[in-house]
Amino acid sequence: MESILRTATKKRTLKTFVEGVYKSDLNQILEEKGPFTVFVPNDNAFAKLPQATISELLKDKERLRDLISYHICPGKLTLIELTKTRSLATLGGAHIALRPENDLLWINQTKIIEQDILCQNGIIHILYQVLYPYGEHF
Repeated sequence: MESILRTATKKRTLKTFVEGVYKSDLNQILEEKGPFTVFVPNDNAFAKLPQATISELLKDKERLRDLISYHICPGKLTLIELTKTRSLATLGGAHIALRPENDLLWINQTKIIEQDILCQNGIIHILYQVLYPYGEHF
């Protein structure tokens, strides 16, 4: 079993998130520390954002770090465990809302489309959309 970062890197549909992890200097955390539950938007989720927004984020290290850390929560929580809670604290100290509905688990306003990817230092759940910290919209 590999780290969260190595596992995400090997999935060809998570390139934008992985790039953001490196550019925000969160790579060492997802490589060596943990355990974490990471909600990873796939490349299609990032593609829904305007290209100018993605370019701006990749140049603004602080804002990018806020965005990436909003997708990382302490602890290793499977989908079944996530359905038993309504809120999780993120690495940056904000909270995300969880809501089970129609056999899906919603994280804020998006759903998990692939769950329980086990890693050495945590677990990955793949999202359909990017989560927005602090009510920010892109």
